[in-house]
Amino acid sequence: MAACRWTKARLRARLALSFVSLFVAGFIVSDLITASGWDWRDWLRELRGRPPEQPDIGEIRDYVEFITVQHEGLDIVTGIRFASSYDRRIVRQWCYAEPTQFAPGGPVYRIDLAGHDAPGTPEPYVLTDELLIPFGLNKAEAHTLFENHCRFRDN
Repeated sequence: MAACRWTKARLRARLALSFVSLFVAGFIVSDLITASGWDWRDWLRELRGRPPEQPDIGEIRDYVEFITVQHEGLDIVTGIRFASSYDRRIVRQWCYAEPTQFAPGGPVYRIDLAGHDAPGTPEPYVLTDELLIPFGLNKAEAHTLFENHCRFRDN
């Protein structure tokens, strides 16, 4: 009987260790799949006979969110383009400034402050004094707008 109990205890321990090992292995495999960029939804679409390029019902692809911050008579607008509503990878980000109010029928000035076409931190554009004159800004003030009012996101 004692040998039987010892065997059962040992089996329980091995079973628990097996479950923990499977859990850790599953977590590692899941992390590797996610890091590779593979999307399981494409695999499901293939199983259902739907081509991967056709979006699911309710999925929005290639869309942009805009965030506007007002500062001293200027609208600082940050645009963020996403791959889809399901896959919220950031494809592109940019930031520009334009007057909050402008005269109807008059010119509308806009100056691009920063942007980036791939994942990563957007960099400020090199701006000349001529570009900044309509806004009453100098280079240091434009850089401050970029640092403090552009609302970029990490991917």
